[in-house]
Amino acid sequence: SVVRARRPGPRAPRSSTGALLGCPSRPPPAAMEENLYDEFGNYIGPEIEDEDEDEEDDEWLGGRGEEGEDRGRGDDDEGAMDVEREKGGDREIVLHEDKKYYPDAEEVFQGAEAIVQMEDTQPLTDPIIAPVRSKNFDLLEKKMPDTTFDFNFLAGLMDKPNLIRNICFLGAMHHGKTLFMDLLVMNTHEKDWKINKEVRYTDSRLDEQDRGITIKASSMSLVVQDTKDKSYLFNVMDTPGHSNFQDEVVAAMAVSDGVVLLVDCIVGLTQHVERMMRHALQEKLHFVLVVNGIDRLVVELKLPPTDAYHKLRHCIEEINETLEKLYDNIGTEVDSRTYFSPLKGNVLFSSSLFRMMFTLESYAVLYSDVYNVQLDAKQFAQCLWGDLYFNQETGKFQKTAPDADQPRSFVQFVLEPIYKVFAHCLGEEKEDLAQTLSEIGIYLHKKDFDLDARSLLKVVFQQFFGAGGGLASFIDMIVANIPNPKENAAFKCERLYSGDQDGAVATDMKALDHTGYLMVHTVKNYHRPDCNAFDVFGRVMSGTLFRGDRVKIFGEAYTLDDDEDMTIREVSNLWIYEGRYRVEVSHVPAGNWVLIGGIESSIKKTSTITTASNDEEIEIFRPLKFPTSSVIKVAIEPLQPAELPKMVDGLRKVDKAYPLAKTKVEESGEHVIAGCGEL
Repeated sequence: SVVRARRPGPRAPRSSTGALLGCPSRPPPAAMEENLYDEFGNYIGPEIEDEDEDEEDDEWLGGRGEEGEDRGRGDDDEGAMDVEREKGGDREIVLHEDKKYYPDAEEVFQGAEAIVQMEDTQPLTDPIIAPVRSKNFDLLEKKMPDTTFDFNFLAGLMDKPNLIRNICFLGAMHHGKTLFMDLLVMNTHEKDWKINKEVRYTDSRLDEQDRGITIKASSMSLVVQDTKDKSYLFNVMDTPGHSNFQDEVVAAMAVSDGVVLLVDCIVGLTQHVERMMRHALQEKLHFVLVVNGIDRLVVELKLPPTDAYHKLRHCIEEINETLEKLYDNIGTEVDSRTYFSPLKGNVLFSSSLFRMMFTLESYAVLYSDVYNVQLDAKQFAQCLWGDLYFNQETGKFQKTAPDADQPRSFVQFVLEPIYKVFAHCLGEEKEDLAQTLSEIGIYLHKKDFDLDARSLLKVVFQQFFGAGGGLASFIDMIVANIPNPKENAAFKCERLYSGDQDGAVATDMKALDHTGYLMVHTVKNYHRPDCNAFDVFGRVMSGTLFRGDRVKIFGEAYTLDDDEDMTIREVSNLWIYEGRYRVEVSHVPAGNWVLIGGIESSIKKTSTITTASNDEEIEIFRPLKFPTSSVIKVAIEPLQPAELPKMVDGLRKVDKAYPLAKTKVEESGEHVIAGCGEL
């Protein structure tokens, strides 16, 4: 490089032309080197390497030279070198998206899994990790309740068909079926039952409790005792009374051997109940009658005892007239007809609200217990109904009244004591009431006298009529009038099975053979408590169903010629259904009700189940026949079109849950659900 020493003197102005050409400007040159400058004084000679510029470049490079070595610093000054490096590092250019203001999740939470959620994969309103939500749809027992019987004993009774009774309740809405069922539950479950609260135990869904009506038929298997303390296994189904849910009643009848007809003594029969009675007679089911609500004659209508008797008698006669008409319509033989009469022992008088019930025979036994006299209860009961009067002078019953104002025997011996209990409990003071009740053997706790009138009457009647308010009289009536599964097996097979009635399979069903071919008739689907799946409810017609069995499942469309509607599944669970809880069992023999888990995927409405190794020609049980059809249609569409698959899945579940509900897609593309009413 050429270094020139300049003379001191005035500096010539820099030319604008030189600035445009980008050439460095220099002061006016000496005359000896005029060829290095142009006429304007701009340097036009060779390029000059200036040490000042090199030092400036080193500063911009962070103190590093071209070869990565530090310039202008001593090698021995390591501390100064580190400081200069840090200064240079602060000046590095970092993009916005690479800047780091906070520590990463892996640094804060050691060992935790980091989940990166892209913004466009789900709405911002939904959490990336959704909280666990429990279904609050059913009222369920948190633990297995304490019962008056052992469940192992119940399982043992399942092997004794002569000690089993399969019944269902039938009646209009608000006629007391669910409250009557509560009497069975309270008598067999040891809980702190509130005397002033209606439990409605079989209304296990929240919407049933809110509406005050039964929507789904609910079964319970209970061990109960009759008046002789003999134990029986009662499979009882509480059914809805609303006409929109009559398909639930039909499904209950398909697995039952008898029907308990509950009729409110003031309202009487309704059109809906008559239709259901006709269906039950066609299915050749046996009947018993419960005349409910006798308390309403006293509390609401305030009828005198004589008028109350005429009202009860008229109610029973009206039902018998309806039965006569139905028998004629379906062509039942005269010898096979059954009518209701308290003298036959197939009529029970009850008040579900006040938790009491009695038959004429149980009331006759009550007299012998209270007065400690030896009398023939059956003979005495025959004198407590009809136009019979008691002559106090002769001590005998007669058909004519000895006096003009002499009441009938039913009024004198049955209704008047009940009326007096009502009058004393509602009208007397505590001390006088305690003395009056002690005369008939009723002794209450001091705190019971502080209860309200309705609760006090419940306590009094429960002691007056015995355990459970006289529940043993109901058990006696069912045992005497409803056949056991073995006695009724032949009728069930003829009505339900569509195959050969003389074949090996039908023969086993008619004999209720526990060791024969397995045949199960399923009629309903109950949802799991977590609402993620269905379990299948039905009756074992023959053979024994074991947990873990591989079974063939025949749908309603199965025929011997077309076996497309047939699948093979493995039974994963077996339960005894108890309304608000389930009891798991290992096997279920013929004649019993069972809830089956793990096979619901191929079942739509009803089905026929047999073992996978059965090589006989199996035909299906007939699908349920309903006295009405689904006539109310409602078109459904999702509020958000993207949720259409979710809605379709829900409609399929509705189709499974209700026997008569139908869901389909119309030609217009509308999704339609059809039922027999708006509810």
